[in-house]
Amino acid sequence: MKYRFILLLLLALMGMFIGVVMTINGPVHGIDAFFLTIATNIHNHELVIRILEVTSFFASKPMIIILSLLLVGVLGFNKRDTVGAVTVLAFVLSGYLLNNAVKAWIERLRPTLGVEGYSFPSGHAMLGLMLYGFLLFFIIFYVKNETVRKASIIVFSLLILFIGVSRFLLAEHYMTDVLGGYLLGGFWLTVGLLFYTLVKAYLTPTAPMDSKQYMG
Repeated sequence: MKYRFILLLLLALMGMFIGVVMTINGPVHGIDAFFLTIATNIHNHELVIRILEVTSFFASKPMIIILSLLLVGVLGFNKRDTVGAVTVLAFVLSGYLLNNAVKAWIERLRPTLGVEGYSFPSGHAMLGLMLYGFLLFFIIFYVKNETVRKASIIVFSLLILFIGVSRFLLAEHYMTDVLGGYLLGGFWLTVGLLFYTLVKAYLTPTAPMDSKQYMG
């Protein structure tokens, strides 16, 4: 039953992603134009821009690399969870490559001139959701303190949300770029967690996994 739900979730995420791709051709209008106007209006507010830049940094390439390696190190050496370490490393790296491949395929220009690279889907939104999603998963799995678990869910959920918001309010992405990043990141994160669950179960047949424990 749980695998049927995961399959339906994957199909839904990919279906919505394809739907977003089909809406971004042509002139900028609708929700993208609306949020681009808001982004233009707040660019004179220096403090707001600074806060958005700091928020965005939490999913920047240096931060993704550092936190990914830290998580891999903790899983591999502290928790002796080689499968977890390999999963995080493989799926964050492949997620980065997938994001670049889709950007090169779509070739959507950025809303602001001078910003490097193509726009769709947002790498910050996609990789931020993946990295902090993995981090949240392993905190819930390994930390038994309910207060820490609940606090982590709130903190990381808000961080993922605010990272996406910062990208289109800084006018470095359209809102649909961020939405596309969330959908593709959610898809690839789900594949990664499914991979982890199946491999872990295969390698530990004498200690069957509690699906509720691994898959939430």
